Amino acid sequence: MARDFTKNTSNRMSLGIGTVGALLNGLGAVSVHAWVHGDTYNTGANDNRILTVPLNGTTAGLILEIDGSAGSKVRLVGRSVSTDTAVTKTGTTDIGTAAFASVGGVWNFAGDSMTPYCNGVAEGGGAAVFANAALTLGTPTGHDMIGADNSPPSGTAAQFDGRIAEVAIWNVDIGAPNFVLLASGQGANLVAAANLIAYLRILGTTSPEPDEVGDLEGTITGTIAQATHPEIETEAEVLGVQFNQINGQWQSGGTFLEPDPLTGVWKAVDTNALELNGVNGKWVTEGTAAPTLNPDTGQWS
Repeated sequence: MARDFTKNTSNRMSLGIGTVGALLNGLGAVSVHAWVHGDTYNTGANDNRILTVPLNGTTAGLILEIDGSAGSKVRLVGRSVSTDTAVTKTGTTDIGTAAFASVGGVWNFAGDSMTPYCNGVAEGGGAAVFANAALTLGTPTGHDMIGADNSPPSGTAAQFDGRIAEVAIWNVDIGAPNFVLLASGQGANLVAAANLIAYLRILGTTSPEPDEVGDLEGTITGTIAQATHPEIETEAEVLGVQFNQINGQWQSGGTFLEPDPLTGVWKAVDTNALELNGVNGKWVTEGTAAPTLNPDTGQWS
């Protein structure tokens, strides 16, 4: 289940002061993704906040929001340091109010660019002028927020009206193919997982909302009701793989499989290089020395 945010300044979710900024400080690029289902949109370009991260005071370094000035489009706001002039990039597709939408973006401070993503498609991105090649945190006084601009919010226009779920942050540009995976319903924990630094699923079952990979907490003031969650796959599946009790091999159909020791991904074994070991009945690589039985442990080695 997600949570249903409303335009009521008494109801809000804070991640604390400087907590997200501390994770992003010094990064050359940041990627953010979330699932949202808006109910209504205020008509300002800087309204309808999904994620707000202040850099210094209440000056934001990173904002993901829905631009309501000409429909309902994904909009990014970015600064590398609080003295930067804010850079903005807006997508081209209206997400509307009919269904959940996959929204996000990349803030590439080192590469001087920003790219919004809507339902897995990069749109409206381009060059950005940043003074610093990495995000530089000052002394924020404003709260890192989901669904608003501060705690308390500056007004209802800045608040998001509708469901927000699956808020995730990576410490690199995860690239277009990974935004496609996210839009297909893959959980953030299965996408560029080594670079995932925050993942709040916002299931609506606990308060504060937990961070699946880090120490952030979504602390709720007032009430943000539980609501329908998008369909997300967070567990990797190995389809069609089974253990052959006769030869002791993992296989898919007639193909013998083994996990790659580096990636953990199942791969086919070269069966032309296998022979049946007469001692333990296992299929082994040709020329492999026969195993010996350890009398103390009863294990073959």
